[in-house]
Amino acid sequence: MTVTVTATATAAGVGLDRRKVVAELLANRGDLLVVAGLGSPVWDCAAVGDHPLNFYLWGAMGSAAMIGLGLALARPERRVLVLTGDGEPAGPAACSSSAPAAAAAESTRCGTRSPDVVE
Repeated sequence: MTVTVTATATAAGVGLDRRKVVAELLANRGDLLVVAGLGSPVWDCAAVGDHPLNFYLWGAMGSAAMIGLGLALARPERRVLVLTGDGEPAGPAACSSSAPAAAAAESTRCGTRSPDVVE
């Protein structure tokens, strides 16, 4: 999946409008599984419209990447998108540091992809 997003000028400088970026990511999503991490990612995802394949982590700090990785490993035929931010990746350090290694090992072993992470 390729998404092109244009930066916009704001009073604070040049930046991205998160809501527009998430809307673009979820346009024509098909059967995409979406894990939205604590904070703004949940609100941005919900603003696009609720969907039965959205999994909102309202109070699970640091869990989005791990849940997304688990979904990708358990269901390699499905596409998984993890929306995270607000410092959530700095959550449980032991889990966060193991995700890239586990994803790389699984990707090498059976040719599946790891979850896409948008911060």
